[in-house]
Amino acid sequence: MTLLNERQEHGIHPVFHPSRTITESVAGVIGALAAGLGAWMYYAADNVLWFWNTAEFAIDWSLGLLVAGGLIMTAAFGIAANKVFRDDWRMSARAYMNAALGFIGLAVAVTFALIWIL
Repeated sequence: MTLLNERQEHGIHPVFHPSRTITESVAGVIGALAAGLGAWMYYAADNVLWFWNTAEFAIDWSLGLLVAGGLIMTAAFGIAANKVFRDDWRMSARAYMNAALGFIGLAVAVTFALIWIL
């Protein structure tokens, strides 16, 4: 009981640990899986994709998955970087890593969107 009283007298407060949500992580993993599936479908040999009837549909589908996966990764890791920055009050290594992964997702989305358009 004296320890509890000393803490209250000296102004030592328990550290508040903010709750971490897994929404950004789940969205990032879903985006990475979609982009990975799209990359596999885009670069796979024709005999692997035997279930696709038309080649044009397979290319559009894979490029669409790559673009969508890149955009989902950009949003998820951007939100995660912002949360880490707000929690730490500075740009820590975790914030830089999340921001870098978000930029990589954006680069994937823009690159394959340009390939799709051109």
